[in-house]
Order: sequence, then C-alpha cells, then structure tokens
Amino acid sequence: MSKEERDKLARSEITAIRLSNVANMILFAAKVYASFRSSGSLAIIASTLDSLLDFFFFFAFSMQIPNPYFN
Repeated sequence: MSKEERDKLARSEITAIRLSNVANMILFAAKVYASFRSSGSLAIIASTLDSLLDFFFFFAFSMQIPNPYFN
C-alpha cells in the first residue's frame, strides 16, 4: 500500500469517526430531551446514561491508542 493510499484511508477513517461522533451527540441530545419530557421513564433515563458512558469510554480509549496512519 502506497503512502498516498494510506493517507487517503486515514482521511476517510477520520471522516467516518467524526460523522459517527456527530450522530452520537445528536442522539444523546435527543435522549436528554426525551428524559426531561418523559414522566420519569427509567428506560429512557437508563439509555441516556448508557450513551453518556459510551462517550466517556470512547474518549478515554481514543486518547490511549495512537492512530498508526496519522503522523
């Protein structure tokens, strides 16, 4: 695999990760809104907390593992 191909692959991976993060943030905001609007639904609140923990895990994990394609 040439350097240009690796760079292109790295850019496409970064774009996919950013799009996924934006979608997750939008869904999290919708869940927070639904949690406040619901009449104390524990299922919605639990789903919101699960999404929050996913964010924490992702950020902690992404800080530990360097991207081998991004130099």
